[in-house]
Amino acid sequence: MKTGCVYLIGAGPGDPELITVKGLRLIREADVILYDGLANPEFLKEARRECGCINVEKRPGFQRVQQDEINQMMVDFAQRGLMVVRLKGGDPIVFGRGGEEAEVLRKHNIPFEIVPGITSAIAAPAYAGIPVTHRGISPHVTIVTGTTASLEGDGKVDWEGLAKVGGTLLILMGTQKRSEIARRLIAGGRPPETPVAAIQWGSLPLQRTVRTTLGEMGAVEMTNPAVIVVGKVAGMDLDWFASKPLFGKTIAVTRARTQASELVNMLRVLGAQVLEVPTIAFSEPGNWCDVDCAIADIHAFDWLVLTSTNGTDRFFGRLFKQGRDVRALGGIKIATIGAATSARVREWCLNVD
Repeated sequence: MKTGCVYLIGAGPGDPELITVKGLRLIREADVILYDGLANPEFLKEARRECGCINVEKRPGFQRVQQDEINQMMVDFAQRGLMVVRLKGGDPIVFGRGGEEAEVLRKHNIPFEIVPGITSAIAAPAYAGIPVTHRGISPHVTIVTGTTASLEGDGKVDWEGLAKVGGTLLILMGTQKRSEIARRLIAGGRPPETPVAAIQWGSLPLQRTVRTTLGEMGAVEMTNPAVIVVGKVAGMDLDWFASKPLFGKTIAVTRARTQASELVNMLRVLGAQVLEVPTIAFSEPGNWCDVDCAIADIHAFDWLVLTSTNGTDRFFGRLFKQGRDVRALGGIKIATIGAATSARVREWCLNVD
């Protein structure tokens, strides 16, 4: 049996439109998707119906699946000849353990590819109107993890040393240890008045930006997932996302899922968080006898009234199934309800009266 391939894909920071073209194509082709909690669930709608989607979420204080189990699942599925997508929030090799997973795959001779994604370290500040570098203000940027592991042990971060480097400091997963991080940066020479911004749920309608200073960072409420920006650029506010007219609003769309995409996309462009809650399903009648009889005697009617695009499609479907065409409607006036229904009728080269 031919061994399958594993694709380590970065899903981006949250906004589903920020995934790469290649990443989206592979999701649509996958046999199995192992997805993280920070990967937008909208991507799972793009998967094939036969695709197995497995939640392997991990976050501080909670692990649905241990890392060793995730590694074994990737190996097992690939050895069965399946195409496996390992879908991660942000970029797979920027604090995403993608390198560790690639090592495991290579050890087992499993083919793999790394598909980069837009890291939240850059995207979240951008959505908050903060350029991480800016001419004359910050010529370089440093990305660092703020987890417990960065504060102690062999992999600890030299916070005092980073304080002396200057530029922009981007801290991921650092909200829980923000007091200690701030203390050590100040001890290393960063002024307490240094601007700080924390962007929570960056690039999503839930986004919230907290602005403070390094000296006050420990006293300000911050929660994960968040990117903490430390440096002069954190004082900039080139807002464009939060100023959208529907930003911060949650809107439920109840249309059938197959017909909701245009409205959903329009609302998202305006900044809304959209919940798709389809309460309408379309099905054909068990018996078409009455409809077929009416169509057979269509010449006896003065008006044809079409009330929806779905009704229009089904009417013409039955008309054509009887071996007739639009000429059967000659002499009959047509009325419609709604602009969309009128547009659908015109697709059949008919005018609405």
